[in-house]
Amino acid sequence: MTQQELPLTRMTLTDKMEANFKQWPNRWLDVLELAEIGGIGGWRTRVSECRRDRGLNIQQRLIRWPDGRNRSQYRLVQP
Repeated sequence: MTQQELPLTRMTLTDKMEANFKQWPNRWLDVLELAEIGGIGGWRTRVSECRRDRGLNIQQRLIRWPDGRNRSQYRLVQP
């Protein structure tokens, strides 16, 4: 097989985010976990792309810490 015949497949950050949500269905994932996968500056975009382009039913909730800060968590809802 020559180099031109090799398939060029590479996982995008959105692919990785989708795979992570599917690995942990119905489990709340913390924003820090998602930032490790989708990048600190792009994880929100990756979540949005999973919802919009890939049709995933992803919910979001806000957790309030004792010191008053808020923290987002997301989960893929599957039956």
